[in-house]
Order: sequence, then structure tokens, then C-alpha cells
Amino acid sequence: MGSRLGVQAIDFISHPFQLIAKGNTDVDDVVLLSMGSTAGPFEGDPDVNWVDNANGRVEFTLTPDLLTTARQSLLGPGYRCGVHSNDMRGDFQIFGGGERILNPITQTISKGSATIELGPVAQGLASPLGLVAPADGSGRRFILDQAGIVYFLGTDGALSVFLSVSARLATLSASYDERGLLGLAFHPQFSENGKLYTYTSEPASGTADFSTADPLGIYDHQSVVAEWTVESQNPDEVDAASRRELLRIDEPQNNHNGGGRFMSSQ
Repeated sequence: MGSRLGVQAIDFISHPFQLIAKGNTDVDDVVLLSMGSTAGPFEGDPDVNWVDNANGRVEFTLTPDLLTTARQSLLGPGYRCGVHSNDMRGDFQIFGGGERILNPITQTISKGSATIELGPVAQGLASPLGLVAPADGSGRRFILDQAGIVYFLGTDGALSVFLSVSARLATLSASYDERGLLGLAFHPQFSENGKLYTYTSEPASGTADFSTADPLGIYDHQSVVAEWTVESQNPDEVDAASRRELLRIDEPQNNHNGGGRFMSSQ
């Protein structure tokens, strides 16, 4: 109780933070503090001392009145996005009377015998998302880079291009993006058929196999799963002409893009 708390929202225009007394649905929520133009009833409380810097950061003090009001709702204290209030909301866990817990783990954690050392595996990558090894007994390792390159990683750490799909990708932001080359998987019988699969974010220019109910039919990009085959004479390169598209999905926004691909022989 009485602690000064701060919240930093990365995309505060699209996702403004709100502190709420949480109801069964967002319609039942009571907004107590709100980032942006929406005002909550506790923002004028001098003890709460609400500060919004209009650039994605807010600060406030947890007071007895604020805590009591938040707890009077059906589901207790919570938070939500002011724009996506129906599906971007969660809970605050406030224990006891809100007193600060100075030492939440009172037991001594003993030091184990294991020693872990970290070292660089490869350098010069833009945004590496994964390291994948095909089950072909070769011991080869491949790195997928969000910018659109799958690299073969040599035992000496040297990188060579195994597959490039960068020309197929939607235009990515240099500062931050959740699109790109997001997934890579090798066929369980890769040693026999040389097949692999990618998951990419591509321009919304093709015919989608699945779509969403966007009333305007405007989509940011399309998620695409494609099959590729390695060169018959060089197993360390993919035949660019072998691409076979398996699935194309309309995506209304540029974020929240999963992409992990995994395959099993079962």
C-alpha cells in the first residue's frame, strides 16, 4: 500500500492502458484510471497522483480507496486495453492489504554444482528466430532469420545461404516488426525426399484459402505455408523453383503472428 507504480505501453495509441474494477465482461468493467483521453474517477485524487506523460507511460500510487474500489467488482482489480477492451484484459494480483513484500522468497536458494557457459554460435544476423536440425543424421544446423534468410551454419560458425525468401515478404519495418520468415521445419523423411517447409508473411496479393470477417476486406498481409526441396546436386542449397504453396491465410493486422513449424514422424 502506498507504493508508486508505473506502466509503460509500447504501442500506447493502439493499446492504451486502463486500470479497471473487472466485471464479467468488458461491458461490466469500471474504468478507474485510463491512459489517453478517457478519464477515470481516480485520476483527480491527489493521493493517487495519476501522471500520464502522453508518450506511453503512466504512474500512480496504490491507495486504500483505489484498492477497495477495484476489489468491489465481480472479478476484482484488473487491466485492459482501452481500444481492444473485449479481448485484451487481465487481472492484477494484490495480496493482503497491498503491503509491499520486501522479500517474497524467504528460503535460501542453494548454489548447485552445474556450470553453464554461453558463447556466440553465429554473428551478422538481423533477427534470428530459431535453430533447426533435420533428423537426417548429418548433424547439420540451420538458422532462420526473420528478415527472410535460412542459413546453413557450419561447424566453424560460418554462415551460407540455404534459402532466401526475403523477396517474397511483406515490407518489414527496420525498427520493429512481427512479420517475416517466422517458421521452418524439415520433413521427417528429409534425408530421403529433401523437403522442408516455411511459414512467411507475404503481401496480401494472392487468393486466400482462409480469411477473416473484415467488413472492408482490407488485410495487412497473408500468412503462407510453402514446401521446398533441396537441390539434387547440392544438399546445402534449396531449389528455388521447387516451391509449392500449401496454405495462404488473410491477416488483418501486422502483429500477433505465430510461426513455429514442427513435424513428427508419428
